[in-house]
Amino acid sequence: MVEIKEAVTVCRPIDDVFRYLSNFTNIEQWDPGVLTSVNLSDGPVQVGTSFELTLRYLFIPIHMIYTITEYEPPCRVVLKGEGDSFAVTDTIELSPNDHGTMVSYTASFAFSSLSPRLQKIIRPALSLIGKTSMAGMKKALSPIARVPQSVSLFSTGVHPVDVAADRLLIPGALGFSKWGYRLSNVFWRANAESLTRQTVVLTGATAGIGKAAALGLAQRGARLTFIARNRDKALATQKELIQKTGNKTIDFYIADLSLMADVTRVAKEILNDKPIVDVLINNAGALFSEHAETPEGLERSFAINLLGPFILTRLLLKGLESAKSPRIVNVSSGGMYTQKVHVDDMEMRCQPYDGATAYAWAKRSLVILTELWADQLKHIAVHAMHPGWVDTQGLAASLPRFHKRIRPLLRTPEQGSDTIVWLASAMEPGQCSGLFWLDRRPHLTHVFPGTRETDDERRQLWRALEEHERRYLFS
Repeated sequence: MVEIKEAVTVCRPIDDVFRYLSNFTNIEQWDPGVLTSVNLSDGPVQVGTSFELTLRYLFIPIHMIYTITEYEPPCRVVLKGEGDSFAVTDTIELSPNDHGTMVSYTASFAFSSLSPRLQKIIRPALSLIGKTSMAGMKKALSPIARVPQSVSLFSTGVHPVDVAADRLLIPGALGFSKWGYRLSNVFWRANAESLTRQTVVLTGATAGIGKAAALGLAQRGARLTFIARNRDKALATQKELIQKTGNKTIDFYIADLSLMADVTRVAKEILNDKPIVDVLINNAGALFSEHAETPEGLERSFAINLLGPFILTRLLLKGLESAKSPRIVNVSSGGMYTQKVHVDDMEMRCQPYDGATAYAWAKRSLVILTELWADQLKHIAVHAMHPGWVDTQGLAASLPRFHKRIRPLLRTPEQGSDTIVWLASAMEPGQCSGLFWLDRRPHLTHVFPGTRETDDERRQLWRALEEHERRYLFS
């Protein structure tokens, strides 16, 4: 038996530290010896939850199964790891102090084939591994109080490497794929931020990217409120999220966000129940292959992808402005790069209808709104993002040939939603505003000639949306 003990102090509340460390999928963010960690169990983290870890040992990967044997929030968690040639028991004990939380970590190794003498020889190596791991843990859990380097150094907010990639067609497109995600996350700092006691309003949470985002937000302890059109799907989503995360502060409201009467009603209901809104995520959207109007006479893509988020955001500003550090996250699309705003024909009535183009027009306009809100709302961090190419039922239904052609390159919904959760929770995006993100990095909003709008077009867009808003608010 070889036992290694280490301790560090991190400047975070004990509840947040316990939530982060007891979920062993996070170990790959702070232990350089861990290549991957996957949760093998359904439901919230608890006694019996198992994780499969792939460890790096020289050039040979080692697989281990860790299972939680003791779980006492927020002070103690014990995991037992089983491998082919050794077993280890990890005991993590937490206690609050004047600087945050003291983390005491004990690893007890039991080797099946090593003599006591050899165990003594390898003890210094294990001790070094332990110190390195604890240093990584301290770094991952250490809050940073600075704007992202790329934002503070470059006036556009975009790093020159990303500028070059965005402007070169093939590198930029590959960045939308699962390979772009895998390349990007190698350089990420661990996101250990909590959303405990924060009210997050999310649209479009019952499927695809939105459902994956809802899970990530709930796992971080958010008081999650989502808006859904179908009550049965909403109930099923709420039940699933609670079962998987153990977070019971999840509720929903029913509204069709393509109908402005529903948007105004649900916004008033939310504010009546939740006077403080910490985060609003405008994720709901749809791409329609054929032109059709809503019962209110609006083209569907314009209604749900642009006017709905505009009015919902405007109505929830009172709740956002009451929050300590509020944020708005607008989910756009990489398809908007191919289009410019059309303020004289936002509902595509003056030319043959094309669903993908109408969708891109709306998403381009949503990015412009993000920049306008960032200028107007100094107390609120406002960002837009696009998730890359994601394998969802919505993509398969709306663009079947495109989906079939690039399916091997598509991301999972969890990969696509990662930046949504990061923008809602991490410290860095709360210290800047008005940027367009992919994989936790700001990117250009224009890469093709002729897509940049004029200042006058931005003003016309705003006035047109305000006119629609007045029509539905005061009719």
